[in-house]
Amino acid sequence: MRGILPTFVDTKYNIIRSEERRLAKAVAKKIVKMPEITVWAFMIPFIFVFNLLRYKRTTETFTLNFLFTKRLALDAALDIIKEGLQRQDVVVRINDKTRNILASDTQGVYSEKIRMKQMNEINLLLDHYLKLFEAEGKNYKSLVKK
Repeated sequence: MRGILPTFVDTKYNIIRSEERRLAKAVAKKIVKMPEITVWAFMIPFIFVFNLLRYKRTTETFTLNFLFTKRLALDAALDIIKEGLQRQDVVVRINDKTRNILASDTQGVYSEKIRMKQMNEINLLLDHYLKLFEAEGKNYKSLVKK
């Protein structure tokens, strides 16, 4: 029965994850510009649909990239809370994961400098998420205020 019903920790995890996703989508909509609707888009609906799908794909890609460090930190905080793992163990696991991603990047977009900045962000976010998991509240706003 325990596996069927969500725990308070699971509920908080979903609240935090949903808020981070909402924020990422809002940022993506401000950064990724919607293509202008031209006369050709009206005359040839395929062009309109193609541009719309490309915009959605670009926005979703931006959102996923924006959430990369947040997801790693949030999942690590969940592992600390639910499984009793030590902070340094989850940080080492994340460090290894990001190092493997860097090693597999053949296009040279991801660098060691970026990875180290992400690790700094992940450490900061991990502290933040652990505090949110300890806070009382039923929504993100109340979790942050505590």
